[in-house]
Amino acid sequence: MEICKALRKGMVLLVMGMVISFLYADSIHAFYHEQTESYSALEENTQDEVQFFEGEGLPDDQWDDKIPVYIPKKKVSGKAVTTNSLSGKYGYQSLKYEEQRKAYRILEDAAETFHNSDLDAVEVSSSGTQKYIAIAVDMNKSITASKIGEVVVCLIYDHPDYFWTQGYTYYLESADIDASVTRVTLACHKDYMDGSKREKLQEEITQEVEKYMDLIVGISSDYEKELILHDAIAHKVTYAYDENHNAQQERWAHTIEGIFSKKYYSAVCEGYAKAFQLLLNAAGIENVYVVGKASGQGHAWNQVKIDEEWYNVDLTWNDSRDQKNYRYFNLADDIFDRNHVPFSNEYEVTPKVGEWSYPVNKCISKLYSYENMGAAKENPSCKVGLGKIQGAKVTILNHGVVVTSGSTLTNNINLVNEVQRENWAAVTSGTALTVQIVPEYMNGEYLRIETTLNGEKTYFNGVGGKEISYLIILEEDSVLEVSVYAPVQKVKLNKSTCNITGYGKKVILTADIIPPTATNPKITWVSSKTSVAKVKGGVISSVGAGKTTIYAYLENKTVVAKCSVTVKAPYLKIISTKRTVRVGKTLNMKAKLYGTTGEIRWTVSNKKIASIGAKSGKLKGKKTGTLWVTARKGKITARVKVAVKK
Repeated sequence: MEICKALRKGMVLLVMGMVISFLYADSIHAFYHEQTESYSALEENTQDEVQFFEGEGLPDDQWDDKIPVYIPKKKVSGKAVTTNSLSGKYGYQSLKYEEQRKAYRILEDAAETFHNSDLDAVEVSSSGTQKYIAIAVDMNKSITASKIGEVVVCLIYDHPDYFWTQGYTYYLESADIDASVTRVTLACHKDYMDGSKREKLQEEITQEVEKYMDLIVGISSDYEKELILHDAIAHKVTYAYDENHNAQQERWAHTIEGIFSKKYYSAVCEGYAKAFQLLLNAAGIENVYVVGKASGQGHAWNQVKIDEEWYNVDLTWNDSRDQKNYRYFNLADDIFDRNHVPFSNEYEVTPKVGEWSYPVNKCISKLYSYENMGAAKENPSCKVGLGKIQGAKVTILNHGVVVTSGSTLTNNINLVNEVQRENWAAVTSGTALTVQIVPEYMNGEYLRIETTLNGEKTYFNGVGGKEISYLIILEEDSVLEVSVYAPVQKVKLNKSTCNITGYGKKVILTADIIPPTATNPKITWVSSKTSVAKVKGGVISSVGAGKTTIYAYLENKTVVAKCSVTVKAPYLKIISTKRTVRVGKTLNMKAKLYGTTGEIRWTVSNKKIASIGAKSGKLKGKKTGTLWVTARKGKITARVKVAVKK
């Protein structure tokens, strides 16, 4: 035991020494704060800490030909293209549709090309204002206006290293509310349009990031890495104010430049959060950049994942009054959400960078809060905690005092690796615990309860639609964990029948799980006749004409839903209604393809009676009589009889 304590003390001293050597390695100006007036970023007037940039939709005829267009690769990888260790992928993974992810990968490829070059941004004039275009990408109408905004904002949020970005523009083929996007541009802030200056700043940032990474060499715990990086930024950086002591509005204060440039070592919350995000990415720690409101003002912070659990961190507020503290380090939502609210992921037209947020994680655990981990704790004789809680609220009380409590998440997509875990509470041996389980739904739905004592399952039971309590006495050094599972009762598909015309067509099936808090509702999709249609992940792909049934199986095939699918062969239809033409006159023949695309070719059965343009379908009468007019696309044909009259 004494040896362990000595080793632990030695590790702490080593980490402290590494931090101190880093903090005093450069200039006094960089790391010391003047002891005159010290202000708090938490208490001062800090409105507009997060700058926002709107996305602009323009008709394609307003395209400026001066802008060089990046031509995306013919084949785009199924994964995000960059191998840049400073970027994240949370935004990319939050995109719902494959066309959005593909657009993300194309834009990221172009942005990386610009980011790693010394190219100048292209100056253009739009709506009477000057813009500096970093990249322009041909989207080839592969995505619609309603889906492109989330793609660009997620890309910018995932890349704190793209300090040069400032808004975006997308061009549309028509004025329709959901027209296809032809091109997308990312703007560059005017401070970073000069490629040579941007390249020098990149080198300086890289050197600074390497210094931070040197601090965590040999550290295996993600918690310790997070704490060291948090403290290093807080020691080295001051909050950025303008001459009126408001939040600094210069661009550098809102980017990683403010944190990593020797010229400043100062930033507002946006810079703090982006720099912390970047360093956590470099350290291999999963995290999320979050924008929202704190105490009613625009603000930015982070969520960090430690041992499969998410925590909230506000580094800016922890550096208030230029004195490092841990009041907002690894907090659960029940405390953090009292004054922090992420922005909504809904928007009317296009999401604004800095005023829109993807769905963020539920932070429930308190295990790695600084309160629990930051200082030495007494070794408790017994531990009590919660495992996965679904479909119920579980409260553990010790002599009537709550030691831990947790309830179901409202939506399965918010589960973190399908695990929800509360912090461990310390209780003394021989103490009496009361475990209360209250189902979320009081309609007879079945809940499965597991209690694990010292790694062994000691109790297993089912509860249907009623509250229940257990009394447990713990022995010395016991470890108790209570879990509740909500099995799937029913699954309902968004379609019970589906008709598809053509081959290679896709239709998406979605499933509503009942109860919505069901534990781990993995769906197995099966097609009864794969020669007609295949299914993967709920996406039906037509193969050949015929009928098949798509099954969605859950809970080891004890719960099932199905959709009847009919696939029709592609066909061609002549839609021209007129069937006569006079000698010397013309008639425009028109046809439409169903279930396929391509060029339609025209022929006539008697060229002496009439001629027809093979591509145009323009029929010209030569002499009286009747003939067959045929439209053809490959093996698909349609024909009508036409009379030529005087």
